[in-house]
Amino acid sequence: MGIRTWFALRIEFLSLIIIIPGFFFCLAYQSDAGMFALMLKYTLSITEDIGIFMNQISKTENRFISYERCDYFMKIDPETGYCD
Repeated sequence: MGIRTWFALRIEFLSLIIIIPGFFFCLAYQSDAGMFALMLKYTLSITEDIGIFMNQISKTENRFISYERCDYFMKIDPETGYCD
């Protein structure tokens, strides 16, 4: 649970790194409030998509590890006395 919280915090910082230059871009080109709102909306949706993508990668990796463990246990020779 702690790793997910750490990662969520990093994703939020990533969104700040993307939002701040976008804000200055809107100020430099004197964009209206609608353009800034649109930039903010898309920026937040991108960071949300990155979080979902990374979560799916994590789940896939966990499933592969579970498969490897099951495969390992299936290859262990049975102990004597159980298969007589």
